[in-house]
Amino acid sequence: MLPMMPSAIVVFDVSARTVRRRLHERGYHHRSPAVKKLEERPREGRLRFAETFVQEDLSYLGRVVFSDEKTFASNTRGRLRCWRLNNTRYSRQNIFESQRSGHVTCNVWGWLHLYGLGELTEIHG
Repeated sequence: MLPMMPSAIVVFDVSARTVRRRLHERGYHHRSPAVKKLEERPREGRLRFAETFVQEDLSYLGRVVFSDEKTFASNTRGRLRCWRLNNTRYSRQNIFESQRSGHVTCNVWGWLHLYGLGELTEIHG
């Protein structure tokens, strides 16, 4: 390792391929980031919900129906990439928090339970 002076800038003449090889040697790979928007409050609520029912048996879970809706919206950001270690896709620093473009493609609602998937229904309006 080169000694660094506090105000010195060291410039190395290396190719992009060499930099990529060195990153790969250390476990970093060029991957797509997870794209999602989940605020802290809903995240904590989901964790509390999961902790409440984690000990329940299958007979109880067979009586539960999970339901959610999703808005699929267009965006103009193109393909995103980031350098990250394997198995760190959902680490906070590797998540791209999405912003809505304002152009809604479609809204859908669906459900599922222990024994399978329910219908997926488009929501109009």
